[in-house]
Amino acid sequence: MKRNITYALVLCIILVFLGTAFAHAQAPQRPMHRAKWGMQWMSPVRSYFVLKRHKENLNLTDEQLARLKEISFSLEEKLLVLKEKNQKLLLEMKKLLDNEPFDYLALEENIKKRAANRAVFFIESLKTIQEAKEIFTEEQLKKISAFSKARFMRKRWMAR
Repeated sequence: MKRNITYALVLCIILVFLGTAFAHAQAPQRPMHRAKWGMQWMSPVRSYFVLKRHKENLNLTDEQLARLKEISFSLEEKLLVLKEKNQKLLLEMKKLLDNEPFDYLALEENIKKRAANRAVFFIESLKTIQEAKEIFTEEQLKKISAFSKARFMRKRWMAR
């Protein structure tokens, strides 16, 4: 009798340890490559190609597409310059943080430059969005808005 209880107890302990081992081995269920809130954006050139692909659905003219292409590529060039500048400032900040007695004034100046650069990045994007909205008619804007909402909802449900 004692032998059966001992075997049962040992078996229960082994099952408990195995159960917890498998429970911890699972990876967390979160979407891969998800940008932080506020940092999500689509490349202007990618937006142009998406709209070009839906030219018939949106009733876009060749003139509208040409203007949109011009706007998209010019913004992409501006954003690449701003990103490069931001990366240089980040490298400079890493160098400043590597020095043991921190130069807080230089760090603060660097952080302010990066924040100003990020603000310019955001403002340029907003200006381009407004400029692009002037190209489309009201009907086209409604279709684009509906398309964007449907795409967002599709991505949202796929991420779950």
